[in-house]
Amino acid sequence: DGLETIIALHRTRPALPIIVISGATRNSNLYLETALKLGASRMLAKPFTVAALLHLIDELLSRPFERPPTVLK
Repeated sequence: DGLETIIALHRTRPALPIIVISGATRNSNLYLETALKLGASRMLAKPFTVAALLHLIDELLSRPFERPPTVLK
């Protein structure tokens, strides 16, 4: 499930940018809003253009990315 994946990614890598994409279904707006509340960075609803996706990727990659501290064993 996509929402479970977002929760897991956000828990282990909270600074990782996540773009959630949803199909054009009756519940897609609720799904996208829930995904944002769970830690997704941005959302796209189908149909979308390649330009819109590339814009979001560029936006997310241009912001500072905080890496988690390295754990030495």
